[in-house]
Amino acid sequence: MDNVDHQKKKLFSRDLPVLLLRTSPTGDPVHIIIGNHGKSPRDRNGDRGSEGLRTAQYERAAQIVEQYKSKYPNAGILMAGDFNADTRSSREIVPIKATLNDPFELKQIPLEERITHIYFPLRGPPEKKQLDNIFVSPNLGHQILSVRVIPYLDENGQPKSEPKNFDERESNGSDHGAVEIVISTNWSIFSRP
Repeated sequence: MDNVDHQKKKLFSRDLPVLLLRTSPTGDPVHIIIGNHGKSPRDRNGDRGSEGLRTAQYERAAQIVEQYKSKYPNAGILMAGDFNADTRSSREIVPIKATLNDPFELKQIPLEERITHIYFPLRGPPEKKQLDNIFVSPNLGHQILSVRVIPYLDENGQPKSEPKNFDERESNGSDHGAVEIVISTNWSIFSRP
């Protein structure tokens, strides 16, 4: 039930797909990857910036994560995607951070190196945020080797500087920066006869 217009609607308008990675057909998953694309920050009637809807999405997503943690306690869980809220500080992300860890925080990456999106309003300075992230379950924390925002490259293969205006941002492959996480695992997807 939508808390704004009190209509029955699908909570995850862009779905919340879950991928279970197993090393054998009948074994428990070793990793669980949850894809996410939160509601855009466009206003809805009675829900400024759609914060209420995103909060409801992340409250439910946190419940789903907890169910998987309970069912498969040894599996590493990753929740990745566009959260459409600043994952460094937005309050709608609190339910996710209550069950999963932010690898940028675990690796103590400076805030300015976490920017994945720059919004250029008609008036005022650019708004720099980290809308994209890959949250991990606590049991994966010690396995994280690195995490970063992948820079866009210029025509010579060199990292591009941060866009200074809308047109520069639009020259990239996306208006979002991609996040990369490297995790050490102790399993193999290859089997020997």
